[in-house]
Amino acid sequence: MGATLKVISGRVGEGGQQSGMELRRVQQLLARSLMLREGDVSGNWSRQTKEAILDFKEFFQVPEKERTACLGPDDPYDLVLNLCKCAGVLLSIPSDKSGAGALMEFFNAAVEHKIPYGWAGAGGADRVAYGLAGNPDYLIFTNTKMQFDVDDCPIAMNCISFSNLALSIWRTGQAHAYPYDSNQSGGGFVSLGLRYDMDYLHNKRRVASGEAWSPFNLSFAGGGAQRAVSLPSPLSSETSETYFYSVDEVLTAVEPNRLYYLQWCRLKDTARKVKDKTVVYASGFGHHDTVLYNGDVYEINIPKPHLRKTSLYERFKTSPEAVRVMGPV
Repeated sequence: MGATLKVISGRVGEGGQQSGMELRRVQQLLARSLMLREGDVSGNWSRQTKEAILDFKEFFQVPEKERTACLGPDDPYDLVLNLCKCAGVLLSIPSDKSGAGALMEFFNAAVEHKIPYGWAGAGGADRVAYGLAGNPDYLIFTNTKMQFDVDDCPIAMNCISFSNLALSIWRTGQAHAYPYDSNQSGGGFVSLGLRYDMDYLHNKRRVASGEAWSPFNLSFAGGGAQRAVSLPSPLSSETSETYFYSVDEVLTAVEPNRLYYLQWCRLKDTARKVKDKTVVYASGFGHHDTVLYNGDVYEINIPKPHLRKTSLYERFKTSPEAVRVMGPV
């Protein structure tokens, strides 16, 4: 999907594009800014769209002689940027920082905005985060089709998008360049940390004690249900050594003041009904993405509060699972 999104690539409106995706985006942003009725979002030029653009320009005190019924990607009034602000689809990030300072500002800004957990599979709104092209201080959120919708949820994150942003912002203070990619593929046995060329940490305590064990050794007695994933075959000792089963094992492997990607994995095969079909999540399957910093887990999840900072000790109490650790960033 790429790292950045440019809302419009050229003039939209009179003297420019009068149909298509970019006009629809402008209409959606105008609707979110209460300048246009939701029913007038059509992807086609209309009198209502013309009036909404003119009203928006008047609201931002554009001189009357300059109030043409169009928007361009570059103008002295930053109208597209201001329209996105009014529509509530932006989140500011500290592009002049990196590391812990950048992470904390991003996390606190997300908490302040009360960003909800968003994933259609859990009944929420799917949202994708890009860097706003030409504006490194902002993230911009769309739906998965790069549209803004006109519902009541302009911004949302799921565990993949939150962890993805956290890793990128720690590295560079923004989400505008490689290796950040807004694509939300990942999870299972393909860890998000691989996108950042991070290495799996090995559970040396278990290896040294001769207790290295993998949850893959468990089997599911579900009576013919189909597995949702393919298991590594054959199981290697290296794979088994990348699972951790206690707080002490994790803290022995990580360093202070560094950021790690932490993937929560199932201890045993689990069968669930998904759209009237039985899906088996295999033992060892990574089902939730978080980051770890100085003994605290940062994440977004389904029960409220959605955005959380929890000590690793407390997190293991509520989720007695296996984890895989990658890093440091």
